[in-house]
Amino acid sequence: TFGLLVTELFIASGSRCLTLTFASLNALGLVLLVLTHRRFNES
Repeated sequence: TFGLLVTELFIASGSRCLTLTFASLNALGLVLLVLTHRRFNES
């Protein structure tokens, strides 16, 4: 039961990490998109 609990905790924290990573990558992509868009508008 202890191993199962650790595994469940690991999966839960792992999915949370994945969600956070995906969200930060999404935000980064959005910022890059805005920056490149502004650069194209300036030129």
